[in-house]
Amino acid sequence: MLRANCILLFLCFSLVAQAQENKDLTKRLEGKYGFACYHNNDGGWYTVCRGTYGTGGNTGVCDVNGREVIPPIWDDVSFWGTYYKVKKKGFVGIRDLSNREIVSCSRYTQIQWHQKDDYSGYCEVEINGKKGVIDKNNKEVIPCKYDDISIYSLTNGSVCEVKIKDKVGIYDVVQRKELLSSNKYTAIRWYQKKNYNGYCEVEINGKKGVKRPDEIDLFEV
Repeated sequence: MLRANCILLFLCFSLVAQAQENKDLTKRLEGKYGFACYHNNDGGWYTVCRGTYGTGGNTGVCDVNGREVIPPIWDDVSFWGTYYKVKKKGFVGIRDLSNREIVSCSRYTQIQWHQKDDYSGYCEVEINGKKGVIDKNNKEVIPCKYDDISIYSLTNGSVCEVKIKDKVGIYDVVQRKELLSSNKYTAIRWYQKKNYNGYCEVEINGKKGVKRPDEIDLFEV
């Protein structure tokens, strides 16, 4: 019992010491950069800024030891455990823990990078609200021209539903083309193809039909 109490007491002192260390390091980083904010998630890290936080082009990241890992040259930086999402002039990019560029901060206005772990290496990207998809090699396999994308379906195959306004289509990321055009149907039951010999139900404003494998719409993107 005494030993357990000693261990508990040691842990309490360690937590207090760690908290004090974070506080002291925050002050040192504030002296160096002008602004520093500690975050206890993902193992701990610091947002640092040269000057006033929120002003353009001066935000970076330091690790729990105060080592600069992302230079303060960005408008904003978010840390997600194994990568950093950086923002500058309306664009977002991805960098790794060594500050190596994974996705350039020059094309996309949004990247859902965390989806890669759940969706077979795919994730949504956006350009001014229009969505597309990149693969595990960061190659754009669906162009950024859709209002919505059902990326979850890519975990079950190579196709997913895409949407423009109130019309839906089916996009094949391997062939890089629409198998069913996104300017015709208001609903597609594509999942039925697995159970109904390649047939699926389609709908236009409540009127239903059936597509056979030899009647698919081929639309080059």
